[in-house]
Amino acid sequence: MTLGVGVIGVGTWGRQHARNFASIEKTRLIAVCDVKEENARKVGEEYGAEWYTDVDGLLRREDIDAVSVCTPASTHFEVATKSILSGKHVLVEKPITGSVEKALKLIEYAKEQDVFLMVGFIERFNPGVSKIIKVLESGIVGDPVITISRRVGPFWPDRVKDVGVVSDAAIHDVDLIHHIFKRKIVSVYAVGGCLRHRFEDYVAAMLRLDNGLTCIIEANWLTPRKVRELLITGEKGILKLDYLSQKIRIENDEWNMSSNDEWYEPLRIELEHFAESILKRKQPYPSGEDGVRALKVIDMILKSLKEGKVVELE
Repeated sequence: MTLGVGVIGVGTWGRQHARNFASIEKTRLIAVCDVKEENARKVGEEYGAEWYTDVDGLLRREDIDAVSVCTPASTHFEVATKSILSGKHVLVEKPITGSVEKALKLIEYAKEQDVFLMVGFIERFNPGVSKIIKVLESGIVGDPVITISRRVGPFWPDRVKDVGVVSDAAIHDVDLIHHIFKRKIVSVYAVGGCLRHRFEDYVAAMLRLDNGLTCIIEANWLTPRKVRELLITGEKGILKLDYLSQKIRIENDEWNMSSNDEWYEPLRIELEHFAESILKRKQPYPSGEDGVRALKVIDMILKSLKEGKVVELE
């Protein structure tokens, strides 16, 4: 059994969804859609799929079981709602929507239509994250004391137009904090601003978890070189992950070591999980609820940026 899939929005990131769906064994890329005819035609022809500039045309197809929503963040609610009400399972890229209220409505619509809703937090599917979790569970570095996440690099003007670096980049690290440590973020203090862009393009945020762990996130669109890394300081040692290479490094008083495993594409792993879950009638993760949880913290960070003070979880 295979899953018929459509991709809505085939710009820089959506075309990567199309590329993977076209080659994953359990999926059939049926159609793609983009408001720019050039994008839709190019991707459709490249991967042997029908192409549309009207999302309603794609959603009317009965051979499409599920869709990826890779449109600008400000359109996620509208496009995902249409998709759900058309009876399609939905993977919507982060952020799930522009507000918690709309995200909760999306979850409600999915339950009413008996379809699955997944949010695209790709880093959960980075093999390095699984390694990090296993090392922490082993106790090699002891209990975490502080973590520092860096997600910095140059701006992609053709990819992000309607949100700032907090909702586009830092949200990955917010979700990973929830995913790795399984704790609630209870307070936030953030500083940042905008130097070259319409929205904030740099931020440093200090997040406090309900067990006292402090997590620091730095994100920007200013640094000339792309960096994606996580440093965890534990009671007995340190643990470092390079998200790009997927390699981890562990250091303690006795030794230090680095992983040297084969690299795998996180997006492909994510889309395979989405398809396999739907075919088995199981909820794919991250869920809509995970998307809401991350969005609440993003709102806290943006509020702290605006007001210049610590923001507590309501």
